[in-house]
Amino acid sequence: MLLPGELLAVFLALTLWVAPVAIIAWLVVRATGGARPAPPLRAVQLLEERYARGELGREEFLQAKQDLI
Repeated sequence: MLLPGELLAVFLALTLWVAPVAIIAWLVVRATGGARPAPPLRAVQLLEERYARGELGREEFLQAKQDLI
């Protein structure tokens, strides 16, 4: 059976190892999460907006949409 002092030592040791690893993992996930490419639906939406503004012709719009999907 562990004495109260030993329990505190185990708790502190785990805290000093687990907390930094968890913080580093969280920072890595957070830092790399924003670097995702735009999803295809957003790309199609932008394409449709450009077509609606007249920046693209019909054939160019249809070809680009087919390339995305």
